Amino acid sequence: MGFWEVSLLTGKPHWRGGLRTEHNLVGWVVGLLTGLVGYCPAFAESDLQVQVIQSQYLSETQNRIQTNSYSSFGLRFKGGSESSAAIGWGYDFLGLGAMDGSENAYMALPELYVSARPGIKGLRFSLGRERFVWSRFDDEWRMGIWQPYVRWDYLHPRPQGLTGLFAHWDNRDVHVTLFGTGLFLPDQGPQFEVVEGEFHSSNRWFRQPQSRHTVVGQEKRLNYELSNPGIEEIIFNPGYGVSLQVGGTEYGPWLKTSLANKPINQLHLGIDGYHNLSRIERFMESVAVVHPVVARHTVMTIEAGLREENYQGWISITEERPDNPDLPEEWEESSLYPTRFLGAMITHRLNIPGWKTHWFKYGYLNVTEDIPRQGDVTQDTLESSLDRYPFKEVVSFEWTAPVIDRTRRRLDLGLRYLYSLPEKGGLLSAKAELLWNERTRWDLGLDILGSGVSESSQDRGLMTLYRNNDRVMGGVTYVF
Repeated sequence: MGFWEVSLLTGKPHWRGGLRTEHNLVGWVVGLLTGLVGYCPAFAESDLQVQVIQSQYLSETQNRIQTNSYSSFGLRFKGGSESSAAIGWGYDFLGLGAMDGSENAYMALPELYVSARPGIKGLRFSLGRERFVWSRFDDEWRMGIWQPYVRWDYLHPRPQGLTGLFAHWDNRDVHVTLFGTGLFLPDQGPQFEVVEGEFHSSNRWFRQPQSRHTVVGQEKRLNYELSNPGIEEIIFNPGYGVSLQVGGTEYGPWLKTSLANKPINQLHLGIDGYHNLSRIERFMESVAVVHPVVARHTVMTIEAGLREENYQGWISITEERPDNPDLPEEWEESSLYPTRFLGAMITHRLNIPGWKTHWFKYGYLNVTEDIPRQGDVTQDTLESSLDRYPFKEVVSFEWTAPVIDRTRRRLDLGLRYLYSLPEKGGLLSAKAELLWNERTRWDLGLDILGSGVSESSQDRGLMTLYRNNDRVMGGVTYVF
Protein backbone atom coordinates (compact mmCIF):
# COMPACT_ATOMS: atom_id res chain seq x y z
CA MET A 1 0.00 0.00 0.00
CA GLY A 2 1.44 3.38 -0.93
CA PHE A 3 1.68 6.21 1.52
CA TRP A 4 3.59 9.43 2.01
CA GLU A 5 6.13 10.05 4.71
CA VAL A 6 7.05 13.23 6.54
CA SER A 7 10.67 13.99 7.26
CA LEU A 8 11.12 16.95 9.57
CA LEU A 9 14.39 18.82 9.18
CA THR A 10 13.31 22.02 10.82
CA GLY A 11 10.53 21.12 13.24
CA LYS A 12 8.16 21.56 10.29
CA PRO A 13 6.77 18.80 8.05
CA HIS A 14 8.72 17.87 4.94
CA TRP A 15 7.36 15.18 2.66
CA ARG A 16 9.07 12.16 1.20
CA GLY A 17 7.59 9.09 -0.47
CA GLY A 18 7.70 5.64 1.03
CA LEU A 19 6.32 2.13 1.05
CA ARG A 20 4.74 0.68 4.15
CA THR A 21 5.57 -2.97 4.89
CA GLU A 22 4.92 -5.48 7.64
CA HIS A 23 7.75 -7.12 9.57
CA ASN A 24 7.02 -10.63 8.29
CA LEU A 25 7.21 -9.39 4.69
CA VAL A 26 11.00 -9.09 4.95
CA GLY A 27 11.32 -12.76 5.77
CA TRP A 28 9.02 -13.66 2.90
CA VAL A 29 11.14 -11.62 0.49
CA VAL A 30 14.36 -13.28 1.72
CA GLY A 31 12.92 -16.70 0.96
CA LEU A 32 11.74 -15.63 -2.47
CA LEU A 33 15.05 -14.04 -3.47
CA THR A 34 17.06 -16.98 -2.16
CA GLY A 35 14.96 -19.28 -4.33
CA LEU A 36 15.48 -17.09 -7.37
CA VAL A 37 19.25 -17.06 -6.91
CA GLY A 38 19.35 -20.83 -6.54
CA TYR A 39 16.96 -21.93 -9.27
CA CYS A 40 16.59 -19.22 -11.92
CA PRO A 41 19.37 -19.00 -14.55
CA ALA A 42 18.53 -15.34 -15.23
CA PHE A 43 19.83 -14.44 -11.76
CA ALA A 44 23.08 -16.41 -12.06
CA GLU A 45 25.14 -13.21 -11.85
CA SER A 46 23.17 -11.81 -8.91
CA ASP A 47 24.33 -11.22 -5.35
CA LEU A 48 22.00 -11.71 -2.41
CA GLN A 49 23.47 -9.98 0.64
CA VAL A 50 22.00 -10.65 4.07
CA GLN A 51 23.08 -8.39 6.92
CA VAL A 52 22.59 -8.24 10.69
CA ILE A 53 23.13 -4.75 12.14
CA GLN A 54 23.30 -3.50 15.73
CA SER A 55 23.10 0.27 16.33
CA GLN A 56 23.65 1.83 19.76
CA TYR A 57 22.83 5.53 20.14
CA LEU A 58 24.63 7.44 22.88
CA SER A 59 22.10 10.15 23.77
CA GLU A 60 18.46 10.61 24.75
CA THR A 61 15.54 9.96 22.40
CA GLN A 62 12.98 12.46 21.09
CA ASN A 63 9.98 10.50 22.32
CA ARG A 64 8.95 7.32 24.12
CA ILE A 65 8.56 5.36 20.87
CA GLN A 66 12.21 5.70 19.96
CA THR A 67 14.98 3.80 21.71
CA ASN A 68 18.76 3.83 22.02
CA SER A 69 19.32 0.32 20.73
CA TYR A 70 18.23 -1.10 17.36
CA SER A 71 18.78 -4.63 16.08
CA SER A 72 18.05 -4.80 12.36
CA PHE A 73 18.01 -7.35 9.60
CA GLY A 74 18.86 -6.08 6.12
CA LEU A 75 19.11 -7.55 2.68
CA ARG A 76 20.19 -6.44 -0.76
CA PHE A 77 19.52 -8.24 -4.04
CA LYS A 78 21.56 -6.77 -6.87
CA GLY A 79 22.61 -7.92 -10.30
CA GLY A 80 22.43 -7.44 -14.04
CA SER A 81 23.81 -8.50 -17.37
CA GLU A 82 26.96 -7.37 -19.16
CA SER A 83 26.68 -3.82 -20.49
CA SER A 84 27.75 -4.99 -23.97
CA ALA A 85 24.90 -7.53 -24.30
CA ALA A 86 22.24 -7.01 -26.99
CA ILE A 87 19.51 -7.41 -24.38
CA GLY A 88 20.34 -6.61 -20.77
CA TRP A 89 18.89 -5.69 -17.42
CA GLY A 90 19.81 -4.35 -14.02
CA TYR A 91 18.14 -4.46 -10.61
CA ASP A 92 18.85 -3.44 -7.04
CA PHE A 93 16.44 -4.25 -4.19
CA LEU A 94 16.89 -3.09 -0.57
CA GLY A 95 15.06 -4.32 2.52
CA LEU A 96 15.40 -3.49 6.20
CA GLY A 97 13.45 -4.77 9.20
CA ALA A 98 13.77 -4.83 12.97
CA MET A 99 14.73 -8.07 14.72
CA ASP A 100 13.37 -6.85 18.06
CA GLY A 101 10.24 -4.97 16.94
CA SER A 102 11.80 -1.57 17.69
CA GLU A 103 11.55 -0.24 14.12
CA ASN A 104 9.33 -0.39 11.06
CA ALA A 105 10.19 -2.45 8.01
CA TYR A 106 11.39 -0.71 4.85
CA MET A 107 11.70 -1.67 1.20
CA ALA A 108 13.14 0.20 -1.78
CA LEU A 109 13.93 -0.48 -5.42
CA PRO A 110 16.76 1.90 -6.42
CA GLU A 111 17.19 0.29 -9.83
CA LEU A 112 15.12 -1.91 -12.16
CA TYR A 113 15.45 -1.66 -15.93
CA VAL A 114 15.82 -3.54 -19.21
CA SER A 115 18.16 -2.40 -21.98
CA ALA A 116 18.66 -3.09 -25.67
CA ARG A 117 21.31 -2.35 -28.29
CA PRO A 118 19.76 -1.85 -31.75
CA GLY A 119 22.97 -2.61 -33.63
CA ILE A 120 24.23 0.97 -33.99
CA LYS A 121 27.72 1.27 -32.53
CA GLY A 122 27.73 2.87 -29.10
CA LEU A 123 23.91 3.23 -28.83
CA ARG A 124 21.93 1.69 -25.99
CA PHE A 125 18.32 2.17 -24.90
CA SER A 126 16.99 1.36 -21.42
CA LEU A 127 13.52 1.43 -19.93
CA GLY A 128 12.78 1.55 -16.22
CA ARG A 129 14.62 2.91 -13.20
CA GLU A 130 18.33 3.35 -13.92
CA ARG A 131 21.02 5.11 -11.90
CA PHE A 132 23.13 7.55 -13.89
CA VAL A 133 25.70 10.11 -12.74
CA TRP A 134 24.13 13.34 -13.96
CA SER A 135 26.42 15.30 -11.65
CA ARG A 136 29.54 14.23 -9.74
CA PHE A 137 28.75 16.95 -7.20
CA ASP A 138 25.30 15.53 -6.48
CA ASP A 139 26.61 11.97 -6.47
CA GLU A 140 29.40 12.82 -4.01
CA TRP A 141 27.38 14.92 -1.54
CA ARG A 142 24.09 12.99 -1.77
CA MET A 143 22.09 16.22 -2.09
CA GLY A 144 19.21 14.78 -4.10
CA ILE A 145 19.14 17.52 -6.75
CA TRP A 146 19.13 15.17 -9.72
CA GLN A 147 18.06 11.75 -8.45
CA PRO A 148 15.97 10.66 -5.44
CA TYR A 149 17.52 8.93 -2.44
CA VAL A 150 16.64 6.32 0.14
CA ARG A 151 16.97 8.32 3.40
CA TRP A 152 16.04 5.87 6.14
CA ASP A 153 19.36 7.00 7.63
CA TYR A 154 20.35 10.58 6.79
CA LEU A 155 24.08 9.92 7.25
CA HIS A 156 24.13 7.01 4.79
CA PRO A 157 21.55 7.73 2.03
CA ARG A 158 21.32 5.38 -0.97
CA PRO A 159 20.93 6.79 -4.51
CA GLN A 160 17.98 5.78 -6.66
CA GLY A 161 17.60 6.18 -10.39
CA LEU A 162 15.15 8.28 -12.36
CA THR A 163 12.35 6.29 -13.97
CA GLY A 164 11.65 6.47 -17.70
CA LEU A 165 13.24 5.90 -21.10
CA PHE A 166 17.00 6.44 -21.52
CA ALA A 167 19.12 6.65 -24.67
CA HIS A 168 22.90 6.39 -24.18
CA TRP A 169 25.41 6.97 -26.98
CA ASP A 170 29.19 6.55 -26.55
CA ASN A 171 31.71 7.34 -29.25
CA ARG A 172 35.32 7.39 -28.06
CA ASP A 173 35.50 10.47 -25.84
CA VAL A 174 31.93 11.69 -26.38
CA HIS A 175 29.10 10.46 -24.15
CA VAL A 176 25.47 11.56 -24.64
CA THR A 177 22.44 10.61 -22.54
CA LEU A 178 18.82 11.55 -23.28
CA PHE A 179 16.01 10.94 -20.80
CA GLY A 180 12.24 11.27 -20.93
CA THR A 181 9.50 10.17 -18.56
CA GLY A 182 5.89 10.47 -17.53
CA LEU A 183 6.52 8.96 -14.09
CA PHE A 184 7.95 10.37 -10.86
CA LEU A 185 9.06 8.60 -7.67
CA PRO A 186 10.24 10.89 -4.82
CA ASP A 187 12.72 10.42 -1.98
CA GLN A 188 12.00 7.72 0.61
CA GLY A 189 12.47 8.73 4.23
CA PRO A 190 11.67 7.46 7.74
CA GLN A 191 8.20 6.03 8.33
CA PHE A 192 5.82 7.70 10.75
CA GLU A 193 2.26 7.70 12.01
CA VAL A 194 -0.06 10.47 13.17
CA VAL A 195 -1.76 9.78 16.51
CA GLU A 196 -4.22 12.33 17.94
CA GLY A 197 -2.72 15.16 15.93
CA GLU A 198 0.94 14.36 16.67
CA PHE A 199 3.66 12.78 14.55
CA HIS A 200 5.39 9.69 15.91
CA SER A 201 8.18 7.52 14.52
CA SER A 202 10.49 4.91 15.97
CA ASN A 203 13.23 6.00 13.55
CA ARG A 204 15.91 8.19 15.16
CA TRP A 205 16.25 10.14 11.88
CA PHE A 206 12.67 11.38 12.02
CA ARG A 207 12.29 14.77 13.70
CA GLN A 208 9.01 15.21 15.53
CA PRO A 209 7.54 18.70 14.93
CA GLN A 210 6.60 20.95 17.81
CA SER A 211 3.10 20.35 19.17
CA ARG A 212 2.72 23.66 21.06
CA HIS A 213 2.71 27.27 19.85
CA THR A 214 1.73 30.70 21.13
CA VAL A 215 -1.51 32.43 20.07
CA VAL A 216 -2.33 35.93 21.43
CA GLY A 217 0.14 35.45 24.26
CA GLN A 218 -1.25 32.05 25.26
CA GLU A 219 0.30 28.66 24.63
CA LYS A 220 -1.96 26.41 22.57
CA ARG A 221 -1.79 22.86 21.32
CA LEU A 222 -0.93 22.48 17.63
CA ASN A 223 -2.56 19.51 15.91
CA TYR A 224 -1.51 18.13 12.54
CA GLU A 225 -3.69 16.61 9.86
CA LEU A 226 -2.46 15.08 6.61
CA SER A 227 -4.22 15.62 3.32
CA ASN A 228 -3.15 12.51 1.41
CA PRO A 229 -2.96 13.18 -2.33
CA GLY A 230 -4.02 10.61 -4.87
CA ILE A 231 -1.21 8.35 -6.02
CA GLU A 232 -1.76 9.53 -9.60
CA GLU A 233 -1.18 13.16 -8.55
CA ILE A 234 2.30 12.24 -7.36
CA ILE A 235 3.42 9.55 -9.77
CA PHE A 236 2.14 10.80 -13.13
CA ASN A 237 4.40 13.80 -13.68
CA PRO A 238 6.57 14.21 -16.79
CA GLY A 239 10.20 15.20 -17.06
CA TYR A 240 13.15 15.20 -19.42
CA GLY A 241 16.91 15.54 -19.28
CA VAL A 242 20.06 15.55 -21.41
CA SER A 243 23.71 15.06 -20.49
CA LEU A 244 26.87 15.53 -22.58
CA GLN A 245 30.39 14.59 -21.53
CA VAL A 246 33.57 15.07 -23.56
CA GLY A 247 36.71 13.19 -22.49
CA GLY A 248 37.41 11.28 -19.31
CA THR A 249 36.72 7.73 -20.52
CA GLU A 250 39.52 6.47 -18.26
CA TYR A 251 42.22 9.12 -17.83
CA GLY A 252 42.75 12.71 -18.82
CA PRO A 253 40.63 15.88 -18.72
CA TRP A 254 36.86 15.90 -19.12
CA LEU A 255 33.98 18.36 -19.37
CA LYS A 256 30.35 17.53 -18.60
CA THR A 257 27.06 19.40 -18.69
CA SER A 258 23.55 18.20 -17.78
CA LEU A 259 20.19 19.93 -18.15
CA ALA A 260 16.72 18.80 -17.04
CA ASN A 261 13.20 19.93 -16.30
CA LYS A 262 11.55 17.52 -13.89
CA PRO A 263 9.79 17.21 -10.53
CA ILE A 264 11.78 18.14 -7.42
CA ASN A 265 12.71 14.93 -5.62
CA GLN A 266 11.49 16.28 -2.27
CA LEU A 267 7.72 16.91 -2.25
CA HIS A 268 6.59 20.49 -1.69
CA LEU A 269 4.43 21.50 1.31
CA GLY A 270 1.38 23.66 1.59
CA ILE A 271 0.03 24.38 5.08
CA ASP A 272 -3.61 25.31 5.65
CA GLY A 273 -4.11 26.38 9.27
CA TYR A 274 -7.21 27.19 11.31
CA HIS A 275 -8.51 27.34 14.90
CA ASN A 276 -10.96 24.64 15.89
CA LEU A 277 -14.29 26.01 17.11
CA SER A 278 -16.43 22.92 16.61
CA ARG A 279 -14.83 19.82 18.13
CA ILE A 280 -15.20 19.84 21.90
CA GLU A 281 -12.08 17.80 22.60
CA ARG A 282 -9.95 20.29 20.64
CA PHE A 283 -11.87 23.52 21.19
CA MET A 284 -9.79 26.62 20.38
CA GLU A 285 -6.80 24.50 19.46
CA SER A 286 -4.86 25.17 16.25
CA VAL A 287 -4.90 22.70 13.39
CA ALA A 288 -2.30 22.57 10.61
CA VAL A 289 -3.40 20.64 7.53
CA VAL A 290 -0.38 19.54 5.50
CA HIS A 291 -0.86 19.28 1.73
CA PRO A 292 2.00 17.59 -0.17
CA VAL A 293 2.26 18.53 -3.84
CA VAL A 294 4.76 17.97 -6.63
CA ALA A 295 6.84 21.02 -7.49
CA ARG A 296 9.02 21.25 -10.58
CA HIS A 297 12.39 22.77 -11.31
CA THR A 298 14.81 23.36 -14.13
CA VAL A 299 18.33 22.32 -13.16
CA MET A 300 21.62 22.68 -15.03
CA THR A 301 25.08 21.45 -14.05
CA ILE A 302 28.47 22.21 -15.60
CA GLU A 303 31.54 20.30 -14.37
CA ALA A 304 35.17 19.90 -15.40
CA GLY A 305 37.82 17.59 -14.07
CA LEU A 306 41.04 15.66 -14.56
CA ARG A 307 41.73 12.03 -13.80
CA GLU A 308 45.15 10.38 -13.64
CA GLU A 309 46.41 7.18 -12.05
CA ASN A 310 47.35 8.65 -8.67
CA TYR A 311 45.02 11.66 -8.43
CA GLN A 312 41.84 13.18 -9.72
CA GLY A 313 39.83 16.33 -9.16
CA TRP A 314 36.81 18.27 -10.37
CA ILE A 315 34.91 21.52 -9.96
CA SER A 316 31.16 21.92 -10.34
CA ILE A 317 28.43 24.55 -10.54
CA THR A 318 24.68 23.84 -10.56
CA GLU A 319 21.81 26.28 -11.07
CA GLU A 320 18.33 25.32 -9.86
CA ARG A 321 15.26 27.32 -10.89
CA PRO A 322 12.05 26.10 -9.16
CA ASP A 323 8.65 26.70 -10.75
CA ASN A 324 5.80 28.26 -8.79
CA PRO A 325 3.45 25.42 -7.70
CA ASP A 326 0.48 27.86 -7.66
CA LEU A 327 -0.96 26.96 -4.26
CA PRO A 328 -3.90 28.90 -2.79
CA GLU A 329 -2.84 32.34 -1.53
CA GLU A 330 -4.15 31.71 1.99
CA TRP A 331 -1.83 28.72 2.45
CA GLU A 332 1.59 28.92 4.00
CA GLU A 333 4.19 27.05 1.99
CA SER A 334 7.83 26.08 2.09
CA SER A 335 9.84 28.56 0.07
CA LEU A 336 11.33 27.63 -3.28
CA TYR A 337 14.05 30.09 -4.26
CA PRO A 338 16.54 29.90 -7.13
CA THR A 339 19.59 28.13 -5.73
CA ARG A 340 23.23 27.84 -6.76
CA PHE A 341 25.48 24.92 -5.80
CA LEU A 342 29.28 25.18 -5.98
CA GLY A 343 31.66 22.35 -5.22
CA ALA A 344 35.16 20.98 -5.73
CA MET A 345 36.88 17.71 -4.88
CA ILE A 346 40.50 16.52 -4.97
CA THR A 347 41.54 12.89 -4.43
CA HIS A 348 45.11 11.57 -4.39
CA ARG A 349 46.97 8.41 -3.52
CA LEU A 350 49.90 8.29 -1.11
CA ASN A 351 52.29 5.36 -0.74
CA ILE A 352 53.76 5.07 2.77
CA PRO A 353 56.57 2.51 3.29
CA GLY A 354 55.34 -0.42 5.37
CA TRP A 355 51.69 0.46 4.76
CA LYS A 356 49.33 -0.20 1.92
CA THR A 357 48.21 2.55 -0.45
CA HIS A 358 46.35 5.41 1.24
CA TRP A 359 43.71 7.54 -0.46
CA PHE A 360 43.02 11.11 0.69
CA LYS A 361 40.06 13.20 -0.39
CA TYR A 362 39.41 16.92 0.19
CA GLY A 363 36.13 18.62 -0.66
CA TYR A 364 34.24 21.90 -0.51
CA LEU A 365 30.53 22.65 -0.90
CA ASN A 366 28.60 25.91 -0.94
CA VAL A 367 24.85 26.37 -1.38
CA THR A 368 23.44 29.87 -2.00
CA GLU A 369 19.83 30.82 -2.61
CA ASP A 370 18.49 34.03 -4.11
CA ILE A 371 16.02 35.21 -1.46
CA PRO A 372 13.93 38.19 -2.63
CA ARG A 373 13.97 41.16 -0.28
CA GLN A 374 11.51 43.97 0.27
CA GLY A 375 13.31 46.80 2.01
CA ASP A 376 15.26 45.25 4.87
CA VAL A 377 12.87 42.35 5.44
CA THR A 378 13.56 38.89 4.03
CA GLN A 379 10.43 37.45 2.39
CA ASP A 380 10.33 33.94 3.84
CA THR A 381 7.25 32.16 5.14
CA LEU A 382 7.47 28.57 6.25
CA GLU A 383 10.97 27.32 5.54
CA SER A 384 13.88 27.96 3.24
CA SER A 385 14.48 25.84 0.16
CA LEU A 386 17.85 25.01 1.75
CA ASP A 387 15.97 22.79 4.18
CA ARG A 388 15.56 20.35 1.31
CA TYR A 389 19.34 19.88 1.39
CA PRO A 390 21.49 18.77 4.34
CA PHE A 391 24.37 21.26 3.98
CA LYS A 392 24.94 24.95 3.25
CA GLU A 393 28.72 25.34 3.36
CA VAL A 394 30.99 22.44 4.23
CA VAL A 395 34.65 21.47 3.97
CA SER A 396 35.55 17.79 4.16
CA PHE A 397 38.46 15.41 4.62
CA GLU A 398 38.44 11.67 4.03
CA TRP A 399 41.07 8.94 4.42
CA THR A 400 40.81 5.29 3.42
CA ALA A 401 43.45 2.56 3.43
CA PRO A 402 43.64 -1.25 3.26
CA VAL A 403 45.62 -2.22 6.37
CA ILE A 404 45.49 -5.90 5.42
CA ASP A 405 45.22 -6.90 1.77
CA ARG A 406 45.60 -10.59 1.14
CA THR A 407 44.07 -12.99 -1.35
CA ARG A 408 41.07 -13.96 0.78
CA ARG A 409 41.23 -11.52 3.67
CA ARG A 410 41.17 -7.75 3.72
CA LEU A 411 40.86 -5.04 6.39
CA ASP A 412 39.94 -1.51 5.31
CA LEU A 413 39.96 1.50 7.62
CA GLY A 414 38.30 4.81 6.87
CA LEU A 415 37.88 8.23 8.47
CA ARG A 416 35.70 11.11 7.30
CA TYR A 417 35.27 14.57 8.78
CA LEU A 418 32.83 17.23 7.61
CA TYR A 419 32.93 20.73 9.07
CA SER A 420 29.90 22.96 8.57
CA LEU A 421 31.01 26.60 8.62
CA PRO A 422 27.57 28.14 9.36
CA GLU A 423 26.87 25.63 12.13
CA LYS A 424 30.38 25.81 13.63
CA GLY A 425 30.26 22.06 14.04
CA GLY A 426 30.92 18.86 12.21
CA LEU A 427 30.45 15.17 11.62
CA LEU A 428 33.15 12.62 12.39
CA SER A 429 32.67 9.13 10.95
CA ALA A 430 35.04 6.20 11.37
CA LYS A 431 34.67 2.71 9.96
CA ALA A 432 36.45 -0.63 9.80
CA GLU A 433 35.51 -3.32 7.26
CA LEU A 434 36.95 -6.80 7.58
CA LEU A 435 36.46 -9.13 4.62
CA TRP A 436 36.84 -12.42 6.48
CA ASN A 437 36.44 -14.54 3.37
CA GLU A 438 34.89 -14.16 -0.07
CA ARG A 439 31.36 -14.35 1.40
CA THR A 440 31.55 -12.82 4.88
CA ARG A 441 32.25 -9.20 5.88
CA TRP A 442 32.31 -7.65 9.35
CA ASP A 443 31.67 -3.91 9.85
CA LEU A 444 32.23 -1.52 12.74
CA GLY A 445 31.37 2.19 12.61
CA LEU A 446 31.18 5.35 14.71
CA ASP A 447 29.31 8.61 14.00
CA ILE A 448 29.68 11.74 16.15
CA LEU A 449 27.87 15.02 15.38
CA GLY A 450 28.40 18.44 16.90
CA SER A 451 27.16 22.00 16.40
CA GLY A 452 27.81 25.46 17.78
CA VAL A 453 24.37 26.94 17.01
CA SER A 454 20.85 26.30 18.33
CA GLU A 455 17.99 24.60 16.50
CA SER A 456 16.23 27.95 16.17
CA SER A 457 19.19 29.47 14.30
CA GLN A 458 18.90 30.22 10.57
CA ASP A 459 22.28 28.48 10.19
CA ARG A 460 20.98 25.14 11.44
CA GLY A 461 21.54 22.09 9.31
CA LEU A 462 22.12 18.37 9.58
CA MET A 463 24.82 18.71 12.27
CA THR A 464 22.52 20.80 14.50
CA LEU A 465 19.26 18.95 14.04
CA TYR A 466 20.74 15.48 14.60
CA ARG A 467 23.53 16.11 17.09
CA ASN A 468 21.74 13.80 19.55
CA ASN A 469 22.30 10.87 17.19
CA ASP A 470 25.88 9.95 18.11
CA ARG A 471 26.14 6.19 17.71
CA VAL A 472 28.22 3.05 17.42
CA MET A 473 27.29 0.43 14.81
CA GLY A 474 28.38 -3.10 14.11
CA GLY A 475 27.25 -5.79 11.72
CA VAL A 476 28.00 -8.85 9.65
CA THR A 477 27.13 -9.38 5.99
CA TYR A 478 26.91 -12.73 4.19
CA VAL A 479 26.75 -13.01 0.39
CA PHE A 480 24.99 -16.02 -1.11
